[in-house]
Amino acid sequence: MTMRILGPMDTGGPSLSPRERTILTALIVRRDVAISPAELAEACWGEEPPATWAQQVRNAVAKIRSKLGADAVRTVGVDYRLGIEPDAIDAVQFERAVAQARRQALQGAHDRAAAGFAKALALWRGAPLPDAPDWPPAVIEAARLVEIRRSAEEERLDARLAAGERGAVIADAERLVREEPLREHRWAILALANYRAARQAEAIAVIRGARARLAEDLGIDPSRSLVELETAMLRQDPDLEAPAIALAEREIAASCPYRGLAAYGDGDRALFFGRDADIEEVLARCRRQSVVSVVGPSGSGKSSLVRAGVVPRLRDQGREVLIVTPGGAGAEQLRAAFEGGAAVVCIDQAEEFRTLPEHQLREIGARSAEWVERGGCLVLALRSDFIDGATGIPSLGTLVGRGLYALSPLGEAGLRAAITRPAESAGLELEPGLVELILRDAGDRPGILPALSHALVATWSRREGATLTVDGYETSGGIAGAIAQSAEQVFQSLSPSRQEVCRSLMMRLVERTPEGMTVRRRVPLATLSSNPERRAVVEGLVRARLVTIDGDAAIIAHEAVGTTWPRLDGWLTEDAANARILRQIEAAAAAWDSAGRPPDDLLRGARLHGATDWRDGVDPDLTPVETAYVDASLELHRSEIRELEARSALDRRRNSWLRGALIGAALLLVVAVVSGGIAVVRGNDAGAAAEDATIEALAATSLAIRDSDRDVAALLAVELQRRWPDDSRARSALFGTLTSADGLAARLSLGESRVNGALIPGTRTAFVVEDRLIDDEPQGVTAEPRSVRVIDLDTGDTVREYAVDIAPVDSRFERDVFVSEDGSIAFIQSGALRDPARDSCCRNFFDAVDLATGEQPFATVDFDDRTGQRPAVTPDGSRAYFNHAITADPGWIDLVTGAVTLSVEHDPLEFEGLPLYTSGLALIDDRLYIGGEEGIVVYDASSLERMTRLGDLPGDLVNQLLLADGEGGLIVAGNEGGVARLDLASGEVIWQRAADEVRCGEAIVVPPDRFVCTDGIGQIRQFELATGRETGAALDTLSDWNRGLGLLPGTEEVVTFTTRSPASVLRWRVDGMPAITRPIAEGQVAVDGFGADDALLITADAPAARGASPGAVRLWNVGDDTRASDDAFEQVWVGRDTVAVKQTGLGDQVLRSVDSDAMVDIGVPDDARAGWFVPQGSTGPYGFVVMHEGLLAFDPSTGEPVRLIETAIDPVMFGTGHSQVGEDRVAFTWWDADLGRTVTGVYDIASGEEVARGLEDDESVVGLPDGDVVSASAARLNRSTGDLEPVHSLPKSGVTPAYMNVSADGTTLLLSGHDQSVALYDVIDVRRLGDEISTPQSPSQWWPAGFLSSDGRLMATNTLDGVLLWDLDADAMRDAACRMVGRDLTELEWATYFGDEAQLATCADSIGSGVTAG
Repeated sequence: MTMRILGPMDTGGPSLSPRERTILTALIVRRDVAISPAELAEACWGEEPPATWAQQVRNAVAKIRSKLGADAVRTVGVDYRLGIEPDAIDAVQFERAVAQARRQALQGAHDRAAAGFAKALALWRGAPLPDAPDWPPAVIEAARLVEIRRSAEEERLDARLAAGERGAVIADAERLVREEPLREHRWAILALANYRAARQAEAIAVIRGARARLAEDLGIDPSRSLVELETAMLRQDPDLEAPAIALAEREIAASCPYRGLAAYGDGDRALFFGRDADIEEVLARCRRQSVVSVVGPSGSGKSSLVRAGVVPRLRDQGREVLIVTPGGAGAEQLRAAFEGGAAVVCIDQAEEFRTLPEHQLREIGARSAEWVERGGCLVLALRSDFIDGATGIPSLGTLVGRGLYALSPLGEAGLRAAITRPAESAGLELEPGLVELILRDAGDRPGILPALSHALVATWSRREGATLTVDGYETSGGIAGAIAQSAEQVFQSLSPSRQEVCRSLMMRLVERTPEGMTVRRRVPLATLSSNPERRAVVEGLVRARLVTIDGDAAIIAHEAVGTTWPRLDGWLTEDAANARILRQIEAAAAAWDSAGRPPDDLLRGARLHGATDWRDGVDPDLTPVETAYVDASLELHRSEIRELEARSALDRRRNSWLRGALIGAALLLVVAVVSGGIAVVRGNDAGAAAEDATIEALAATSLAIRDSDRDVAALLAVELQRRWPDDSRARSALFGTLTSADGLAARLSLGESRVNGALIPGTRTAFVVEDRLIDDEPQGVTAEPRSVRVIDLDTGDTVREYAVDIAPVDSRFERDVFVSEDGSIAFIQSGALRDPARDSCCRNFFDAVDLATGEQPFATVDFDDRTGQRPAVTPDGSRAYFNHAITADPGWIDLVTGAVTLSVEHDPLEFEGLPLYTSGLALIDDRLYIGGEEGIVVYDASSLERMTRLGDLPGDLVNQLLLADGEGGLIVAGNEGGVARLDLASGEVIWQRAADEVRCGEAIVVPPDRFVCTDGIGQIRQFELATGRETGAALDTLSDWNRGLGLLPGTEEVVTFTTRSPASVLRWRVDGMPAITRPIAEGQVAVDGFGADDALLITADAPAARGASPGAVRLWNVGDDTRASDDAFEQVWVGRDTVAVKQTGLGDQVLRSVDSDAMVDIGVPDDARAGWFVPQGSTGPYGFVVMHEGLLAFDPSTGEPVRLIETAIDPVMFGTGHSQVGEDRVAFTWWDADLGRTVTGVYDIASGEEVARGLEDDESVVGLPDGDVVSASAARLNRSTGDLEPVHSLPKSGVTPAYMNVSADGTTLLLSGHDQSVALYDVIDVRRLGDEISTPQSPSQWWPAGFLSSDGRLMATNTLDGVLLWDLDADAMRDAACRMVGRDLTELEWATYFGDEAQLATCADSIGSGVTAG
């Protein structure tokens, strides 16, 4: 978010109303402190606010939060404070930029200072703070900012003069003088600029003009500095001359000396550096009758070497050189060159030969070879992945192969020259350290040059004066991010409609080959700029140097755009099929148009039906020619049908006896039409298509709104699952809802009431007081309680209701409800105004309820004084301690008799009108700790006598909260924010966190080592007890009305109450995990998957340290969370009911039945080399032994060998994984050292023969029950047949896979990545389910992060504390989602998504008929 106030307010997001802008302006002006609602009212209405100003201010703040985010405005006690980071405010950016420019001027970097002042001044768009024109603090702040601006304008011109500029400064100085003629320094700047421009007479006239103006307007003489300047000019003082510095003397080029993604051209010789040795080598090889093929990977600099290095040197030798490119008119240019007098022909981007038709390629090959034979020299710049294709060119290929010159990556010296020498040529400087930073980022990576050059262009565009800076380089994204940042900036600057055009254009300019290579395409310019909108987008891409124009064609500046811009990479992956169809239509339409649009070239049959289906379904951005081509094809098809129908009618009239035959023909025609998918017949499927669209829209909406509207997202997912239980999109939305809930386990809705309560310690019940919601009634109105009861937090049922007479509650106050540690007594403190007519604060009513008997030990106590909001009840429920809200003096009430004891008596009138100051109080053993103005004061709990002061923290840091941490420490927080932990014995601060790190209204310790805080604006966050740092676990309650925290016994579930809007009880798992999970196997990790009908899991003792291996291995019962076998050194599943066990680190593995514990040996041949093992993943009908001799298949029940499969390599040394494919095959993956990549082979188990080989670079392969396989690498996730023929792609994971397993029915796939992420996929529908799951394990571990059960209903993932068991059953996920939201859709929500359809209960079956709507 950027907050712009130097002109009309602009938040960069939703527009604000005038009142909201005024309040936000006030918060920005007073951003360093909290501001009271009264001050905000003064900013809005001056000294006469309306009677309802308080409510209007609250409403405006709420609307600001809803539009700009909940953190935009923070609540500090009863006041407000700006929550937006200062760096996001343009006024702050302006002042920092001015300060930086002033430092640079003092350091003598005047050109950078001038650029810095210009950058700062560019932030101004008009008068500052216009939304609070009459509020004194805003008026003062605006005047201050304007004065800084005036000074910056003058200092900018000073810096330009100091940098050596002369006449160019005069016009700007004259403008400043005209704007404010009484600022003398502006006259001095103008005079000096004239003097240095050799205009001495004008300079003297300027000073005399200043003297006259000052005398006329103010009746004063010029200042001493102006008089001394005039005298120096008259004496022609040498000190007035422009500084003789190198920057002022040298000429600075106006254009960038780097070429970005484009290659250096033959006119860029003066800017091309770092390849001297390569140039000499190519020149030496370029003799008569020779072919020199400069080869290298994309981005190695081949084109630049040839164009800017070799070609100019050849021309220096007097040789005629012609440069051509195969695409477009390149073929004609080649013919002309061979027939003309060129001595050397350079073919750049020779890999584009692949785009030429075979006959044309053959002709070029023959002509090239003949020309070389006649004495020519042919130089090719060729991408290394096309060497095989180039050597296969008829007649020419052999010559290409003989003349290869492999271009090596630039070394450090070459890179340094390529960075520094162009800058020197252009008169630029590089900030110290910049070159070393770039060299470090470049490393020795091949193909880095385009990204390096683009980063330098981006750095140049951010230069300060004539200096390229480290900050400019880092801001551009550096080598790694400059291209993506530039492309993304262009894309984000476009309107939504033009963003779609941009996507369409980029998909035409770039394609991805079947091998995964990103290559560029040369596209006719007329195709890309056929309408104004397309033309505007193309021009923007050209300006950003992402696209270049080459003659009448456009081409992407470099393939690196496709590999480094994540958005384009995603488009290429998502739209692979659409891109192929677009390519076909694009090429066919161009050929049809160039041939005069003959009917014979139009689409027919299946190609036509496929094209029209694609166009109707995808709505692609076709050019006019392409649209005309498809329309003409469709019209021709329809005319042929009409002609056939006319002929049939004529024949029926002439030959009635043929009627039966014609009917048969007509039926055949209908069958053909149906199979072709013509739109008329497609209408029959309209209902199914509409239903499919509804499912897609609801699923997408559910996933999209999870962060902004968690309840509706979950309810849409549940409704999807209720209606379409077998659709994977419903399953994905449901799973995604649960995994993004941040640990919210349940929400128990208590309806439209006002509810305050407390957890009854040691139980899963809560004591609640429910009041009528009276927000709409005048302030000061009180309401009798609607009910006082104990509720079951699992079911929502009322356990017991109490017929008690407790005090009514004032509409301005919440009740403070506490339950003693032993669960015997509930204490209720209810606030009220002392005199509602005078709005005077405050008094309190004390009540108690015996939870066992339901009796009130005493009648309501009317305590006419102020108290803090957090009393402390003794563990046995005998007393409740409180402190005075202003003085912090302690007192207590006897919860048996109602008698009140005070340490100091106060006159209530003494404190009327003063805001509450302290609520911090803790009862620890027999001492009271109270945070007040003095800091923390310790009192004797029995006598209330003051004992001592603890620590040195000031009152503002301890007056909000005091909490014993159970470890000898005290957690404290203040109204000003910030949290600290003190040692109770010494008072020393163990740690302290500032207000911008932690805010803590209420807190609770979560043993053994964490605590949880509410921040007052709807967030509950978890922190480390030892350090105070956030753990990352947090819950957004989506409410500002959170009060009370409790911990359910035996769990890490925190309970909090949302007192209204609507009232509810939330249960939050502080581990952040969804409600469908439960921890098992504490202190262990899962190292292999499920077996024994998914009842058992193989676990091991967690590693003792990061990077270490797990300890002893065992079977673990996931149902009752108990050990199911003795420990062993190693165990892996072989089949579903057998494990291969190695008892110690020595000896061989043996098979053990988990049912009978019977042991059998594995029939490994006696002559097998040592080192064989049974790998993980043998879960089919066969087990496998990895041996040096190959893979040995065996019967898991007997251990008898079935077949030794002789693999291409040594499996022990080079194998990476295996998986059974169907019933009778096995896939085996290995590292092929010769190819430098992984390869997979498929073998027939019965014969041992290899039946297929492929899936290069895929690191993990898993077999499916139907005989297909799924393979994965970091770049792709594909399904293939058992013969390794591609079937389709799944959404790619983006990480290198470490392990995959699939459910027994082949519908669900689990992928565990090397980054310890886990992702689930629906294999049938080709869809990832929900989001990837991150597990907090070390990326260096060898065991997978997760495992899927054979029925697909359970998943196990590893955590730092043990194993997490996931229930993936659809009904369980539905019930969990319903418990999480605790309600049904409201009528409005239902109408929004389901229109006029009659509303049905979405969650009633899951959480009971009492579930509320909204």
